[in-house]
Amino acid sequence: MKVIVESVEPENTDADLVQAARDAIRQGAEQILFQLGHGSTIIIQRLVISPTEFKPNRFWLITAQEVKRLFEN
Repeated sequence: MKVIVESVEPENTDADLVQAARDAIRQGAEQILFQLGHGSTIIIQRLVISPTEFKPNRFWLITAQEVKRLFEN
């Protein structure tokens, strides 16, 4: 499982926050895809992080929900 982030907003976002978001996105996707026997490369064109409201769990949850939704349709 691989997550590629092409750009981040704001541009001066702390690298640790970007890595935490990337890890949470990967973990959220793994939660669903590994159960189905799949892997993936996820490419994020624009990752927006609010340093004051940053919660990696939100990235995990939304990713898991969206991946699950894609496989249900």
